[in-house]
Amino acid sequence: MPTGGRPTLTQFLIEERRRHPNATGELNALITDLSLACKAIAKRVAFGALAPNATVPTAPAVNVQGEEQKPLDVLSNQMFLRANEWGGHVAGMVSEEMEEAYTLPPQYPRGKYLLLFDPLDGSSNIDVNVSVGSIFSILRAPHPGQDARPEDFLQPGTQQIGAGYAIRIIPARDGRGCPFRRDGRGGRFGPSRGGAAPHGRAALPHVVLAERAAPFRGGGDPLRHNGG
Repeated sequence: MPTGGRPTLTQFLIEERRRHPNATGELNALITDLSLACKAIAKRVAFGALAPNATVPTAPAVNVQGEEQKPLDVLSNQMFLRANEWGGHVAGMVSEEMEEAYTLPPQYPRGKYLLLFDPLDGSSNIDVNVSVGSIFSILRAPHPGQDARPEDFLQPGTQQIGAGYAIRIIPARDGRGCPFRRDGRGGRFGPSRGGAAPHGRAALPHVVLAERAAPFRGGGDPLRHNGG
């Protein structure tokens, strides 16, 4: 293997499918599309304000949570939609950056899954170099092959087919746990070694953070913990 004997995300998905011979491969394909979206977003976030189109939109907008949309929120949302609308794996999508469920363009087939996501969670942290990521959840479409209805997305968490949070990596997990990280040099997803902080980052002890923040706090709420 080109990764020194450690499987990439693609290899892992293929091996898991071999363990389930009746699987159609559609879920594998959807996860692959998700990984492509996450890689594209990671590249844009790395460039920050230097990325092409990073200064649009010109007028501030507010998302459904009442939060101000950053330019990278809008760009990341478009990347998720473009990466997942065409493959015929989903029947519809919802995003934190959109007020209504997203209806696929008419030229694309409707699949048997629903995709829910926040394309760039923590975008307000970009200016202070704190971690950002993408949240996604996969559900079964109640009406495969048809446009999803808004109520189709209102399913309990126990009905999820899969879910993940990409924080410069895309944690792909099954019941045994198998996280993957993105190799910034080659772009492929390989296994993340236990205890390793992404991109060399390490968390400071809480007491150090508390001591450094004390002069600026002036009482009030306790420190907000952050994995960055």
